[in-house]
Amino acid sequence: EQIELWSNYALRRILRLGFAINIEKEKAYTRDFYPCYQVFSKYYPEREPDMRRVLHLALNLPTTKEEVLPLLRDFGGWLVLESERVFAGRPPSKS
Repeated sequence: EQIELWSNYALRRILRLGFAINIEKEKAYTRDFYPCYQVFSKYYPEREPDMRRVLHLALNLPTTKEEVLPLLRDFGGWLVLESERVFAGRPPSKS
């Protein structure tokens, strides 16, 4: 139960952060999961599979930490760095 609650919170935050880093480009707002996924995927097509996995897990909550931790570490870590870059107004990195 703790894993489901914690995962639910973390996955929702990732989906919404993926939308938030593109909110100025979209000139729109949503808290709904699927539109968050769609907008993120529009601007970061190379990371779409990661966000699709986040969406899937947000809708089908994992019951073990092994189901979610690698995704949170890898994609979640990248998304945090990207959001810091976007909100600081820096240009995209070449890597």
